[in-house]
Amino acid sequence: MDSVVRATNHAMKLKNKDILCQGLELIKKMLNRQPTNVSLITSSSLLKAMSSLLCRCLRHSQISIVCSAGGALQELLRKDHLKNPVDFNALEQPLRAIMDTWKDIGSLSNLTKTSRSSTASLTSEENKNKRYDENKQCLAVGLSVMERAFRLSILCQRDPTASASIFKAPHSQLTDDEEMIDVEQFIEFLLKMLDTICIPHVMVNYKHLDDAEVCRCFFSILCHVYDISTVIDIKSFSSKLASSSFIQLSLSVKNQFCSQQANCDVKERVDSFLLNLCHNLLPDNDKSCLAKMESVIGDINCPVYDICAILRGQSSMYFLPSSVPPLDLQSTCLTLMYLAAIYGDPLANDIDVFEGLNLYLSSEHCLISDLDQSSLKKFMYLYTTGFNSATLGQHSIIKEKAPASLIRVLEKMDYSVIFNENPLLIQWAYMTQDVPQNIRRGFLVQWLINLPTIPDDNGTEEEESHTESSKDGDKLNRITDSNALKMFRKGMARLDSISRSKLIEDILDVILNEDEAVTNRCLLFIKSIIYPSMAADPVSDATCSNKINPISDSSFANNSSSDTRFSNMIDFDSDISCPNNINSADTIYPNNNTLNSDMIHLLQERLPQIVIEMFLQDRVHADTETKISSLLKLLTEINLKSQDSTSAVELKLVYYVTNMLTKSINSINTKSVIVNYLHCLLFATVNNQDTSVLSILLSNKTLLQLFENLLQEESEALKCSILSLLSSLLELQHQHRQKACLKIEVDIKWLSDLVSTNKLSFQRYTALNFWTTIFKTNFSPDNFIRLREGDRQHELLQDKDMNLHIKTDHLRLLIIHLQNIIMMDSGSESLLAIKCYTSLLNYVRSKDNEQGDILLRQPWNGALVRLLLQVQSPLFISPTLIQLYNMFMSYKFWIEHLLNGFVSLITAFKAWSQISTNAYHMILHIINKIYDYLSHDQKQRLESTIDKSKEQIDQMRNNDIKPKLIDFNSIILLSNCSIIPVGSLKSTLFLVTKKLSR
Repeated sequence: MDSVVRATNHAMKLKNKDILCQGLELIKKMLNRQPTNVSLITSSSLLKAMSSLLCRCLRHSQISIVCSAGGALQELLRKDHLKNPVDFNALEQPLRAIMDTWKDIGSLSNLTKTSRSSTASLTSEENKNKRYDENKQCLAVGLSVMERAFRLSILCQRDPTASASIFKAPHSQLTDDEEMIDVEQFIEFLLKMLDTICIPHVMVNYKHLDDAEVCRCFFSILCHVYDISTVIDIKSFSSKLASSSFIQLSLSVKNQFCSQQANCDVKERVDSFLLNLCHNLLPDNDKSCLAKMESVIGDINCPVYDICAILRGQSSMYFLPSSVPPLDLQSTCLTLMYLAAIYGDPLANDIDVFEGLNLYLSSEHCLISDLDQSSLKKFMYLYTTGFNSATLGQHSIIKEKAPASLIRVLEKMDYSVIFNENPLLIQWAYMTQDVPQNIRRGFLVQWLINLPTIPDDNGTEEEESHTESSKDGDKLNRITDSNALKMFRKGMARLDSISRSKLIEDILDVILNEDEAVTNRCLLFIKSIIYPSMAADPVSDATCSNKINPISDSSFANNSSSDTRFSNMIDFDSDISCPNNINSADTIYPNNNTLNSDMIHLLQERLPQIVIEMFLQDRVHADTETKISSLLKLLTEINLKSQDSTSAVELKLVYYVTNMLTKSINSINTKSVIVNYLHCLLFATVNNQDTSVLSILLSNKTLLQLFENLLQEESEALKCSILSLLSSLLELQHQHRQKACLKIEVDIKWLSDLVSTNKLSFQRYTALNFWTTIFKTNFSPDNFIRLREGDRQHELLQDKDMNLHIKTDHLRLLIIHLQNIIMMDSGSESLLAIKCYTSLLNYVRSKDNEQGDILLRQPWNGALVRLLLQVQSPLFISPTLIQLYNMFMSYKFWIEHLLNGFVSLITAFKAWSQISTNAYHMILHIINKIYDYLSHDQKQRLESTIDKSKEQIDQMRNNDIKPKLIDFNSIILLSNCSIIPVGSLKSTLFLVTKKLSR
């Protein structure tokens, strides 16, 4: 062997093609005929010399020499020719060389250009054919080499002495550029070559590889991969093969060589590959079909397009001997089509499969009633996926009835077993006629149970701020995958109103009868019906089923920085102001399109009935309490969303929830939810000229006493929620002249402390709204709320208190807090502080007009305006400042430097082209009120500024440019132009209970 290798090397230097081919053929025959007990390769140097020779030959320009070298390499890759430990470095180099030659060859379909030399005596067509045959032979030889390499690696993997190591070969000599590799690394190299070069090249040239031996080698390689252990993730490899159409490829190869008896080896390798592929693609609990598949896979030799015909008995397969069980045959076909559909193999064309399965259900060969649960599960996946594709372009319900044979089978099955986690199954159940209710609900429940979930990570700040709610155990730990919401919304859009109502009724039935986890998911999907944008935002806080906050958390941020002050605050205010206008509820979600009003009405009518049924069941336990809490959260949102009047059954629910609240409920979260629900219901009914809820709450002595006691609890969130409800009750009591059965006392020191700047934003907002209501009602003796100081339950009136119902010390402290909040210029909170300040001034002036004027002319008021003027810029004007000016003007509070400051502010403003119409009119309104008090120079400056602003605004309107910088939509003047409202009863409910609805 050593002399032959040297001679072949010499022949290569002579550049004699024939002698070189003879030398390679001699090496091949010597290795092929050599007895296993006699080794021709006696040293590692000889193996390296052979490897070097083969590498050069495999990269030769003549394809015939490459093929001869490939044949010699194929014979070299025998375990008996190689001594232990095997030098895998020497074997890796020629394998890499032949793969590189493959890459140079390229596709057999394109032989018009070639980098290899051609025979000049041949015609162009003959030369092209010769190159085609040579390249095809090269590909075949390369596959044979790869097959032998994989077979060698498996044998070496089983032999512990085959891998080299410092202990097994202490005297092995390696160059500096070499690194000793073991069998595992050699296998990784083979797999990389297979993945990146071999398989892609075979798939590109598959139509030209019509030789049975080539196909046998290729599928043998794939089978050898499954025999390799502990090297690769075989399931990932199988998934990659399936997604690359290898199921269809395997059946095509079987059908291509099925007629020739000599090609049984090809069919055996293909069958073995299919079994291994299915074994690794099917889940562990669904491999019972493999035994049936093994018994009939060899008999499936039909064309790929005829796979569905096997099911309905119209294929040539039914001319097989009767020993082939039809049921096993159908089960195997379903498994192959199911895996093809899962991994996108073109074998399973959705529409063709749907038509084929429909024909199967109506054929005499239909054995669906005899299919096992696993096969039926695959059938339903294929059927519903095909149904979706077949009806994709239709926007109305399919009038076609569900096959009776399928319905009969489904009614007898366990839905938890045959459910395939495919949401299209739900869509089919509701888009198809005559599907019984128990089938629809069975699939719906299984879908909700099996929804994918991910951990809910809300961040440190939110968790800290909701510690109290978290202690109650009501916080959901997992949120549903947003893709499920999108799929649900897409399916709902394709249903008509009748089918949609069926779905809602079934969801409500599930809520009533299933556990808390399923209930939370049902509520989540109902919310996605009401607010479609929830399904489009995977990270939105609204996607968490335990949170029902119609205003985002960012709205409550204390935006004290001047660069974000104006735009953030104005957009925020536009959602909450519009007093006494229930249409403003729609502005909470400005980007959401309201679904069919019938759906909203159905939810508004049925959800209270579901809650009442829960109350009418056995004694309310912890799980039921949590479900009721979740439903009340949802009802709160629906009441805000709906513009219809409240139904009578919901008024009945008020008695149930108030009784539940007055009992010993341990969960603070449930208490907060009930309080928020009552508050929202109070708002909804009063805005529809219905005072029934108001009367119920004011006449419930136990409830009012409970509110007073809960104000002593440690939970600040719950206390603020109750305080917000009491504020609304007090305002509505005063407005509708209702009487209360009990007077509640609130600690004035606690109320004053809530307004301080060291409190959270929602606490300050609650207190500001409460103080505003107290001053607006003028401490009327009919008010059911009285202020007390500490534990002393006597009136706060003293001689030195200017005939007020509050001590001057408390009044002074409150004014300081209000000025601090105004100075923060933090958006709606500062605007509400101005509103509270205005109501305070009105109250003092109503008691003593002179004292009110003295209070108004205190120097701190002017200082407050000056400080706000200093932080303005030519590009924005703070609404807080504008509203402060408006408040002072309503009392005719004129100070020269305040007028100068306003004139300077307006004349320096440079963003008139981006100001809204409302903002512009408000500025003109202020100018009109102070115009007579200005000097001649100030008037001229303002007139010039107004003329320029009109030109810019007219230019903006002509160009149809919408204002970007300033938007005063939320700042709407009352008829008397005395104050700019910044809040409403609705906004109070949610702004001050930021975290309470949790």
